[in-house]
Amino acid sequence: MRLEKDNKIIFWTLVIFSFWVFLYVNLPMTHDDWVWFSIGENVLKGVEPHPNGRYMGTLLTIILTKSYIARVIIMPIILTSISLLFVKAISNNNKLMILIMATIFIIITPKNIFSQTYSWTAGFCNYVPPIIGILLYVYFIKSSFENKREDIIRNNLYILPLFILFYLNQLYIEHVTVYFVIISILMLIYNLIKFKKVYKFDVVVLLASILGMITMFSNSVYHSIATGEDTYRSIETGILPMIKRAIYQYSSIINPQFFMNLLIISSFIAILIFVVFYKKSKHIKQNKIYSMILFVILVYPIYGLFNTLYTHVTIINTDITLLLESIFTILYWICLVLSIILLIDDKSKRFKMLFYILSIIILVAPLTVVTPIGGRNFLAPYIFLVLLLLEIIQYLYNKYYIDLNIYIAIYMLVTFMILVGFMFFKIGESERIRKDEIESQVSKNNEIIYVPKIAYDWYLVGANPTFEGYPIDQFKLYYNIPYNKKLVLGNPEE
Repeated sequence: MRLEKDNKIIFWTLVIFSFWVFLYVNLPMTHDDWVWFSIGENVLKGVEPHPNGRYMGTLLTIILTKSYIARVIIMPIILTSISLLFVKAISNNNKLMILIMATIFIIITPKNIFSQTYSWTAGFCNYVPPIIGILLYVYFIKSSFENKREDIIRNNLYILPLFILFYLNQLYIEHVTVYFVIISILMLIYNLIKFKKVYKFDVVVLLASILGMITMFSNSVYHSIATGEDTYRSIETGILPMIKRAIYQYSSIINPQFFMNLLIISSFIAILIFVVFYKKSKHIKQNKIYSMILFVILVYPIYGLFNTLYTHVTIINTDITLLLESIFTILYWICLVLSIILLIDDKSKRFKMLFYILSIIILVAPLTVVTPIGGRNFLAPYIFLVLLLLEIIQYLYNKYYIDLNIYIAIYMLVTFMILVGFMFFKIGESERIRKDEIESQVSKNNEIIYVPKIAYDWYLVGANPTFEGYPIDQFKLYYNIPYNKKLVLGNPEE
């Protein structure tokens, strides 16, 4: 029986890997990818300065923008590993369901996050690899939420590899770097209070995280940002300006682009919380407080669905609407926390779920005071939301023997794979047409080079540039276009 289950895991792992290979076979280079293609070697040689402290992200970006084969192999390996690490972090049983559901929610990641991470090579290199470190950390510490903590470092030979792993994981993206320092301090204190012991693993991760943060933020660009000299990025330093910036960014950017953009996963969580509520005693179901909490959790995604299918509701004016929606989101998360505290009677599961929500807060908090931010910044918090969803699924499986129909889950996965796969096939096809058309026009020595558009560009970043105020030279270098040629987006007939 176990061998049969393991064979199914292996089979679906290969299916998932094959899907990502197909996607990246068809993924074109876009936006910053063209820039990195042209300057990558100079950055490695020191001719061009590192643009930030994301040294591991920069190194991976240079490798992947220079090598198509590397993109097609490394990117699918990373995303397939993430699906498998969800299984390790969540389940000792029910593994196939967790693998399938995790992959579904990776594939149906909101479009603004997907386009700036999975389908943008430069974005991928900075934002996706550290998810492996996050999920490994969750896997390593999950015994902390149980009655018996196991120290991962049973042999001192593990110290150096773990230190290197978590140190390097700090050199990708800033808010994940800050997250690891904060969460490793909190977990060390938590374990000290609960188990009256300091574990080697906690110390190793804390030291690696601090050293990694020092390495990242010692880059001179962050001094320029703090002093306002950087023309692209900024951070508020004064208390009052910081509060004003935080309120504005939360209500105008973070809430609409992230929290209220989580329609599908919020709906799934609402349904699962309702199932937990339904399974409780009659006394609880008749309690008005429980009912009001459930009402808010159910209405929140319904409001999002209404805004998506119809027109966005405007109350008085846009600013008031954004403010009220931001308050609604805070109320939703308060109710979600209360529902976990009141309804989840498995103590270890309850603490893990609360840990995921705390992690979302820690990851989002720095984004309230820095600019610019976009969908790519929300990938890590989204991953913790997927963990929360999967943990509720596992709780229902363990507590009430409620198992989602695996065949329905597989049908859903295959359906999404076909839909997204077809879209990226058309994207790849349009990229191949673009290359052929450009090559043909260059061979004819045309003075004006018409650049065909890439299909489904809303799932990409900057795939169809207007060539106004854009790094045109890097685009020409990538497509082997002479520098003296004029570029026009579209066909001559347009």
